Amino acid sequence: MNRESKILAQIELNEQILQKAKINIVTCGHCGSMMLHKLEDELIQCPFCDFESEPSDFGDYYYEGMELSAEFTIIKK
Repeated sequence: MNRESKILAQIELNEQILQKAKINIVTCGHCGSMMLHKLEDELIQCPFCDFESEPSDFGDYYYEGMELSAEFTIIKK
């Protein structure tokens, strides 16, 4: 399994968590820590730095298309 396939598998597993448990994995918009929150939360508070804001300030840790970002660019030889 190549690197891109492994990343795509992680995205798919995250999608299953979202669908079944209604829980999202995000990063804090203030300190960058990874955390979990319920999808219905209108406000999220980071347990690490106490930053509180709306979900748009907490980026998804896994997201569709992340395998195309510069962070995961696969260098072809």
